[in-house]
This record gives sequence, C-alpha cells and structure tokens, in this order.
Amino acid sequence: MQGRFPVKPSLCIVVSSPMTINAFLQTPIRMLADTYRVHIVCNGQARDIAMQLHPCVTVLPIAIERQITLTGDIAALWHLFWLMRRHRFDIVHSITPKAGLLAMTAAWLAGIGTRVHTFTGQVWVTKTGFGRMLLKTLDRVIARLASKILVDSRSQLQFLLDEGVIPENKATVLGKGSISGVDTERFVPDAHTRARLRTEMGIPEAAVVFLFLGRLNRDKGVMDLAAAFNRVATGNPIAYLLVVGPDEGHLTSAMMGVLGESADRTRFVGHTDRP
Repeated sequence: MQGRFPVKPSLCIVVSSPMTINAFLQTPIRMLADTYRVHIVCNGQARDIAMQLHPCVTVLPIAIERQITLTGDIAALWHLFWLMRRHRFDIVHSITPKAGLLAMTAAWLAGIGTRVHTFTGQVWVTKTGFGRMLLKTLDRVIARLASKILVDSRSQLQFLLDEGVIPENKATVLGKGSISGVDTERFVPDAHTRARLRTEMGIPEAAVVFLFLGRLNRDKGVMDLAAAFNRVATGNPIAYLLVVGPDEGHLTSAMMGVLGESADRTRFVGHTDRP
C-alpha cells in the first residue's frame, strides 16, 4: 500500500521496434494501463509511439536491433538486465525474436518470476543450413527461459510443437488466435471507402483482391507470395494483389520479376500508418 491506495503491479513490454507497438499493441496497452504500471522498452523514444500514452505508461529506450550484432546485442542485454534489477518488474512480456531472446534472458538473470513471450512467426522457416539451425535454437532458448508462452494461432502452435521448439505445458493460444484481437468498432465494412480505394488504385469493382500487410523482406515470404499469386492470377483476370508495407529488403523489383504478366494486377502501396 502507498498511502490509502494500492500500488499497481508493474509490467514491462519489450519489443525491438516502436512499429510493433504502433501496429499491434496500442489497444492492449491502453487496457493494461488500467491495471498495471506499464513500461515499454524499445529501440526508440516516446515520440515514436503513435498513441496518446496513458499516465501509467513509461517508454524506456534501449538499442535493440532487429539484426544480429554481437557487440550491440551484448550491450542491450546488459542494459536490460540492470533495468530489470532496478525496477523489479512483476511481469516481463516480449514480442519478436530478438527482443524475446534478450528480454527473457535478462528477466531470468534478474530473477523476474513471470516471463511471457509471444511467438508471432519464425524467421528460420525461410532459412537453410547453419542459419536455420542457429535461429531455431535461439527460439528454443526463448521458450526455455519463458515461464509462459503465447502463440498467435493454433496452426503456429502445432508447428512449433511439431518442430520441438516449445513445450506443450507452457504454451497457450489466446481465443481463436491473434496478437492483439480485432477492434470491431474500427474494422467494419465500408462500401464507400472500398469503392474509393479501388478507383484510386485502378482495381475493378468485381475483382478478388489478395492483401499482404507487413514489412517486405525475404523472412516474410514475399517472394513465395509473388510466385503463388502469379500462378493464381494466370487464367484468372479478376485476381489482384495489394502489397502494403515498407520495402525493407528492397524487393519490389525482384517481386515484379517473379510476378511476370500478373505484375500489372499488383499494387505496391508502401508504408502506411493507417493499416
């Protein structure tokens, strides 16, 4: 107790990039802030978070790079460890592979009892050889150090179990599977917006549109997507592909080459803050 009011338990959410917060976690963080003192650790500042922060939310910048950088990763682990020793969080929750490895290791070393990691995809699936083995092993380390594992779909849960990455007794899928649920007040059918966007992008009203929303890099399987759409679109003139997200891997030209004749029915939108 602090005065006449109870002190809220503390929750530390660790991600590599503010993009993860902006894209997936705004609503969950607002809801969690009613019950917890929420700390966000990411490779960015409070100004990079695209939401009005609750008074109980604090942003703590630590340089967690998405790519493997030995010296940078050791420095980030050291800073995370001392941060967790100082704050003694009640819960540490990580999302994305690099953030998960560093956060679960630091939280375990700091003696944090409740360590939760959410698996949202595996970068090693598109790898081969030593790279695949190494990244898969690191995911196993995350699963071993976490006290609880959340997975964003039942099919992915089964895949991780089949691959021997996670133990079944730790893993849970929330609801029917999602990283953050769906805001049914925001995402509702809107015939006017649908018609306007199709007109702006030159997509016929009767077209069947396939949507990719995310970062464009090989780990996301966008080259496989291009090849698959080319097969689907051949002989199906009403099939269109909409690709939305930043081209981090500089893959637009390569995708266009794989798309072949179906490239003229593909639209690249780029980054948007209104997914």
